[in-house]
Amino acid sequence: MLLILILFVQLINGIKINNKFIEEPDDVETIIGSTLIFRCRTEPIHQSQITWCKNDFCTLGKTRDLPFYPRYQIIGNADKGEHHFQIVNVSLEDIGMYQCQIRAGQQTAGAMSRKAKLTVLQIPTSLLIDSPVILIEHVLSFIVCRANNAMPEAKISWHFPKSISYISKNDYALLSGQALRNSISNLTLIANRSYHGILIQCQAHSSAIQTLNKTMITQQYIQTIFRPEINIILIGKQIENNIIYIQCNVECRPNLIKIQWFNGTSLLNITNENRLSLLLTRYMNKNKITCQAINQVGTTNQSIILDIIYKPIFIDTYRNQLNNSSITLVNEGESIELECHVDSSPSSLITWIFNEEIILFNQTSLKIDYVQSMQHIGLYICSAHHSLFGTFNRTIRLGLKGPPEMIEEKTVDSVYIGQSVTFICSISN
Repeated sequence: MLLILILFVQLINGIKINNKFIEEPDDVETIIGSTLIFRCRTEPIHQSQITWCKNDFCTLGKTRDLPFYPRYQIIGNADKGEHHFQIVNVSLEDIGMYQCQIRAGQQTAGAMSRKAKLTVLQIPTSLLIDSPVILIEHVLSFIVCRANNAMPEAKISWHFPKSISYISKNDYALLSGQALRNSISNLTLIANRSYHGILIQCQAHSSAIQTLNKTMITQQYIQTIFRPEINIILIGKQIENNIIYIQCNVECRPNLIKIQWFNGTSLLNITNENRLSLLLTRYMNKNKITCQAINQVGTTNQSIILDIIYKPIFIDTYRNQLNNSSITLVNEGESIELECHVDSSPSSLITWIFNEEIILFNQTSLKIDYVQSMQHIGLYICSAHHSLFGTFNRTIRLGLKGPPEMIEEKTVDSVYIGQSVTFICSISN
């Protein structure tokens, strides 16, 4: 009997009792700076048998106050098997996997609870659109929104009118430190000036923002800038010796830096005046007058070609002005070509007149193949008729080469003493 009792006691001492978890920790998502509790409840055992593990390292401490981790503490009624793990002022360094452990005793077996994941949430510390939002008309441009220092990374959406058309939207995230993320959303578009002044909004979305029941939106007004657009207006009639005005109307954004005027390639001594006055001369006809407008975006030129109306003058083949009369000598029997060049705008109608009769129409030269004194010698008139200024004539006297001839001879029969007498001698070359 004594032997049986001894064997029974030894058998009892060799049995390990399996402890059970009544409540195990669950995964937790919480906002940075908050307080959280991982729950752990067992059958009543001594509190010294309970420890908590982080990331498989069960070295947080054996006492409930966990003195090496001031923000950590095991709380609850130990006599009732409550061994909850509390973290105050949660930070990013607390992210990890947590377990409640029952250490093995003389008569109790050890046990590990399920792993509980701690996810620390942080709303973006800043949400901003790169500013100012300045877009150049008809140029590929970008609008960028950034949500910085978030956990998890924020998703970004855009809010703007349907009148704004974009080419693409690219989203990506970058690490910010060990755990935080910076989210970036990039809109690619080609702007036009109708976008100017439109409000565009960027909104950040995340579980952290949702947990705090917050809304994060930022906004900017679009500024569209464009190079100068010029509209040239000519004021006045383009007639020789008139004064005209050339108005250079400019639309641009931002404002003009300066306006310059050119006559051909020559810079005129006029700066920042959008109105140019010109006294017209015939020599300015077909000149190119250019208005050049400059702003921050670029330079634009627009030109006007002068079309001046001016009266006829008679010129030689080198465009030198001639007198309105001349003499041309020729031998009888030779050929001769009389020329009449006229400079006017618009062109004049030319006629040749001899002996008060029109002999040639709209030709600048008159050719005589065989000059005969009785038929061809005399006054030739080149007549230039202008639609505005009327008719201008040039006389060409055609004469024969040779000694002078007496044209007219008068005799005086008698005179009184003291009377005045005039003698006339008419000679032809």
